[in-house]
Amino acid sequence: MYQDFGAPIFPESEFLGDSYNVWGIGREPSKIEILTQVDGLVFKDSFKNEIILKLIR
Repeated sequence: MYQDFGAPIFPESEFLGDSYNVWGIGREPSKIEILTQVDGLVFKDSFKNEIILKLIR
């Protein structure tokens, strides 16, 4: 199932570690990229400008 979508199999410690800052899951055009770090951004400073968007289906 995970392999069909192109999801990598990795331990949680690797995901939370500092080895990678971008994880790609899936294949185009349904690929999802998860950024675990963004250079130049500090969460606390950025969160002040947060916008909550509620989508209703």
